[in-house]
Amino acid sequence: MIFSVSDLAHKWAMQRKPFYNQHTIKEGGDIRGKYTGNIGEFFFSEALQKNNIDHCCVGSSIHSHDFVVGSITIDTKAKERTYSYIDRPGRLDADEGHIALNQEGFACDIYVFASSHASSSAEPAQSVQFIGWISKASFWKQCQRVGKGEETAPNFFERADAGKLPYKKLSPMGLLLDNLSDHMTKNRFDKEIL
Repeated sequence: MIFSVSDLAHKWAMQRKPFYNQHTIKEGGDIRGKYTGNIGEFFFSEALQKNNIDHCCVGSSIHSHDFVVGSITIDTKAKERTYSYIDRPGRLDADEGHIALNQEGFACDIYVFASSHASSSAEPAQSVQFIGWISKASFWKQCQRVGKGEETAPNFFERADAGKLPYKKLSPMGLLLDNLSDHMTKNRFDKEIL
């Protein structure tokens, strides 16, 4: 799922209150990290709406997750990149999703990972691509735990104490949207995937 970022989405992401996405891994919890999280939330809400899935956006009041769909809680995890997976599809198998270790105890059922593409961190996002999703329990069971400053690849130093997981281990977004739709219409969710 790929979305082009409109002026409306960009303005919405820039105008959100400072406490939104306060748990960003970006150094110092900078405004760009918050913007990237906001833009990810904006388009996940769009995806739910396009699939007629009722949901509540709760990130401003809950802080442990961004959305509630029926009884399922979902946290979006967006990362800014200077390339698009459309232009560099091979990178998708190499890239990873990170979640700060201090979020392991947060009340959340599912993580949804997105990539925000911008030419540079000074430019507005051009597109947002949803990579996939995983249950919180599966993420923390499978992830590699890393420390801030740890060199985990040649000349790559981790920005935070975090759990990280290759994107190729995520489930496809279509499966999540189908399950959420079933959850709302038939009051069921395939619990095996949690």
